[in-house]
Amino acid sequence: SLGMIPTERPLDNPINWSFRAGRVWGIDVRIHVTFLIGAVILLWMQLPKTGEAPIPFSRVLGDTVGTYLILFTIVLLHEFGHCWGARTTGGEADQVLLWPLGGLAQVNPVHHPRAHLVTTVGGPMVNVAICAVCSGMLTLWMGSLGAVPWNPLHPTTPVDATLFPTTGQAWLLRVYGTSYFLLLINLLPV
Repeated sequence: SLGMIPTERPLDNPINWSFRAGRVWGIDVRIHVTFLIGAVILLWMQLPKTGEAPIPFSRVLGDTVGTYLILFTIVLLHEFGHCWGARTTGGEADQVLLWPLGGLAQVNPVHHPRAHLVTTVGGPMVNVAICAVCSGMLTLWMGSLGAVPWNPLHPTTPVDATLFPTTGQAWLLRVYGTSYFLLLINLLPV
């Protein structure tokens, strides 16, 4: 006989349409099914359109997977920053959910203004740290402070237009730009 697969989450709520990807530092990491759908849409958007120069599918796939892995990693680290903030002030952090609009950290900080502030600021501070490390690496690697893309409208383009990044530098710029963009998005409510 066929039986239902037991689940601890009722599927009538779309926020529960996720699967467990693992457990890190005692925190369940869950990925929403729409996060995977977003990856497929990103891949489709990167495919050459009619009339455009053909690009090998392996390159499109590599760029898309690489970009999505960068996004996944940075959002996950950002959410772990919120979890770290809650735990360092005596609160709890049990779960992180990744979905196309970012991440959701299930945290329960202690009821004190400082604890809520540390929990809230913990995520963006991870983005600041990532940007700082990438800025230092880009400056050293490209030999100019102009390698750092300070312009929020072009978060992956060096300020110095005379610099032409290599493939490795372009990927580092993508890491910086993704973290910088997520930092700015998180600061909008302020």
